[in-house]
Amino acid sequence: MPSLQSVTYQKCDWGASQHPYFEKFLEKHGLSLEELVLLDRSGPGHWLERLDQLCPILQTFQAYYNDLPPSTLPSVRTVGLYGLERAGANPEWGQLLVTEIFTTFPNVTTIQDMSWRSGVVRRRAFTSWRDPEGAKRRHFWTQMLRTIQTGHQRPVQEVTFLDWKGKVIDAVPTSPPEDPCPVLGPDDELMDALLSGTRI
Repeated sequence: MPSLQSVTYQKCDWGASQHPYFEKFLEKHGLSLEELVLLDRSGPGHWLERLDQLCPILQTFQAYYNDLPPSTLPSVRTVGLYGLERAGANPEWGQLLVTEIFTTFPNVTTIQDMSWRSGVVRRRAFTSWRDPEGAKRRHFWTQMLRTIQTGHQRPVQEVTFLDWKGKVIDAVPTSPPEDPCPVLGPDDELMDALLSGTRI
């Protein structure tokens, strides 16, 4: 097998945390790996504690927001997060999550929200200011973006925050929109319809 540069691990009958096969796979091929995407939610395996040794030149790491590795990975520059639509339910997690990312990936330069659902939830929160649930999510996203921009006690290094389409998120509204029915782009219209169950 040629040197692998990218691996996407999806859920199957044996989870990465329940079977040694994936760890052995990384022991054999991880030295050349530059991108690792973990879509299995069976829980983090103990091999994550060795990820810096198994994948020493890893550049991109993508996983669910609460499945970050416990080891420090200085080689990673890009972090992708799935499931942020769930994280936003706790308004205090915004700063805590980014602080954890900075600790685990001290040289990160790009953080991307990989979930289209999260994008729809975020947009709704900043257009529905009378919704109590929206207030929690606005606080979450405001704290998350503020911590990304200020660095939160880490060496000054610009970090870019992207949505699931790769669009830069550099600001969030601080007051209700003047237009209660903002015009959506075609992608946002489609995703909003899918999330709400509207027939297309």
